[in-house]
Amino acid sequence: MEVALHRNQSFYWLMGGNLASFAGAQIYLVALPLVVLSLTGSAIAMGTVAAIGQATAWLQPFVGPVVDRYSRKTLLLLSDFIRAFVLLLVSALYFVDSLLISHLFIAALLVGICTQLYNTAQFALIPTIVNKEDLPLANTIESSLFHTTILIGPTLGGLLIVFVNPGAGLFANSIGFFLAFITVLFIQMPKKNWLEPNEKSRGFFREVGDGFSFIYQKKILLLTNLGTAMISFGITMSLTLLVFHLQATVGLTPLKIGWLLSIGGAAAIAGSFLSVTIRKIANQRTILFVGFLGGGLSLIWLGLAESYIMLILANAVGTFCASSFNPVLKTIRQTLTPDHMLGRVQASSRFITMALIPLAAIIAGFLGDYIGTHFTIAVGGIIASLSVLIFSHPAMRELS
Repeated sequence: MEVALHRNQSFYWLMGGNLASFAGAQIYLVALPLVVLSLTGSAIAMGTVAAIGQATAWLQPFVGPVVDRYSRKTLLLLSDFIRAFVLLLVSALYFVDSLLISHLFIAALLVGICTQLYNTAQFALIPTIVNKEDLPLANTIESSLFHTTILIGPTLGGLLIVFVNPGAGLFANSIGFFLAFITVLFIQMPKKNWLEPNEKSRGFFREVGDGFSFIYQKKILLLTNLGTAMISFGITMSLTLLVFHLQATVGLTPLKIGWLLSIGGAAAIAGSFLSVTIRKIANQRTILFVGFLGGGLSLIWLGLAESYIMLILANAVGTFCASSFNPVLKTIRQTLTPDHMLGRVQASSRFITMALIPLAAIIAGFLGDYIGTHFTIAVGGIIASLSVLIFSHPAMRELS
């Protein structure tokens, strides 16, 4: 790939697809908890729905070989279409007052599977359509667009829920995925099998272990994945109940919740854009350490905060920290991994970092009912803060 990034039309079509897809996903994060709340009023039910969706991370080892065997563009299209159709059906059931909690369990499973496939395929596609020297900027743009949807999506979702109902949020979510499907159609790329010739006869299940083996050999990948797993566990404990906490415990309206999450999105956009400048004055190790620690401490603050302003500030600090280290993690992974293994390494990495997330969601649901949402969110922040322990390993000094 020799096309300069600013002239790379395929990259920007992919980013357009990501923008629509991520926007739909952000509306989903606001609408789904409120749909569950309207049906059951239970934190345990919310934790169960979240756990089902996150449990699809356990399928990641099988997603990797699929991404490396088949057209990554086709996989993106398939993922967007299925998610759009499923959420269109769920919203229709809500509008006719026929939606059951079991329907949401099934929808969460299908949407979760497709999201895992989409995220791995688009991660693996970026280095194949972008020059290696452009990867840091490309990942910054991708992260900035993601956080832009955090700014727009929750507010749009909140407005729809206030003036219509939660089902309208799911309908808008479906439209977002349909728009992403249309945008991805314009990506120009060769249809090829990414596997090396000597790998094609090894069999699908042997390929499943390739990503784990590669990660184990690259200690930096192993350590950053373990650190990300810990911070992801803590974040999930905190954020699983966040919307529920803000409405049922703090007493915020859906519109205020949307504004709070959107301001967090604005802080994340700032963090993404500033990450380019930050990389000029700080090394990767420092950026990761500050981001991990700051993200964890912000969740403790978020759990203990009482006023609307403090909640906004705590959430903004957390999203700023996350947006500053995420592009660094992606660039490290893409730089150290050969093209033909990007799908398997990314899928294995996502499995390592997300395998325990369903457990975190379930724990959050039970703790939320027994000790309250304030302390549950704070406990998640404490666990996330412990992720900085990985920096005591000598191998992490290589990032300096």
